[in-house]
Amino acid sequence: MKENIYEGMQRSPKDNFYLYVNYDFHMDMKNGGKKENTAQKIADEMLEVMQDDHSDNHAQQLVQQYYRAFTDWDTRNKAGVEPLRAVVENIRSISTLDELTEFLSDPSRSINVPLPLRYMNYQEYGRSHKYIGAAYFRGWGELLLQDPHEYEAETMSEDVQRKYDGYKAESVHYLTKLGWSEADAVQVFENCIAAETAMSAELESLMDLAMHSYEDDANSKGRACTDSRSSRYLGARRRRYDDR
Repeated sequence: MKENIYEGMQRSPKDNFYLYVNYDFHMDMKNGGKKENTAQKIADEMLEVMQDDHSDNHAQQLVQQYYRAFTDWDTRNKAGVEPLRAVVENIRSISTLDELTEFLSDPSRSINVPLPLRYMNYQEYGRSHKYIGAAYFRGWGELLLQDPHEYEAETMSEDVQRKYDGYKAESVHYLTKLGWSEADAVQVFENCIAAETAMSAELESLMDLAMHSYEDDANSKGRACTDSRSSRYLGARRRRYDDR
């Protein structure tokens, strides 16, 4: 922040009230010592707490038990993929949208299955007597490559390529631990990217989202939404109705 403030710059309480009030403070403030690898140090300290077997704090013990269960790959390897077999067979049996709807709507069948759609009901902006019912995709923020535009590019940027390679390596690592062959694990990851590529064509890019306001989009264009941002999902549309 300090590097963006310089001596003699024009200040206006209308344009930037914070800068107007705090200019002198920031000009006189001295930056502290240089910090390196702060995030890694914090992560290391967290691991020490997780792996400490001498704590008598009940809340800490619960967290440690969860951590040990989460990292217990020996037990997972003994069970293999058998606990997942029923869920996978349910998914593979789906061939129509009606069957998909039935599956996603039945908690006994889709328990712990990440849902591609969510739904919500809330008041319309500017017209409190109107309501909006929306079905919406979980969000461009949950795509592996984040920005739908990246799926359309002929070549990936260096940053996106690094992200792609990292997710691929992570996915293959864990899937092979769960019993997949490396070739099958790679295919699972590529299938996931292919599915996200198909969905990305119906989602707004980050640049598109920045070009219009969420309120205008919600009231005028009627697109399906994700969190506090708008997007389109496979032709899903909102439905407005009176509160009566």
